[in-house]
Amino acid sequence: MKSAFEKIKAALDSIDDAISLLREVAREDKKLAAALEDTIYYLEEAGEALSNILEDSYSSGE
Repeated sequence: MKSAFEKIKAALDSIDDAISLLREVAREDKKLAAALEDTIYYLEEAGEALSNILEDSYSSGE
């Protein structure tokens, strides 16, 4: 069973993957770019929040 750290890290990795995919779509389709802008922003904010949780809660190890 995965630890809380591993689960949060996996969620962060998934957010990073989603951001990358959506940025790629935005580059390819300018019409969608404007629509995706807010979604990308909120995913970045969520990723930053999870990073902070990992740093604050697990800075000295798991």
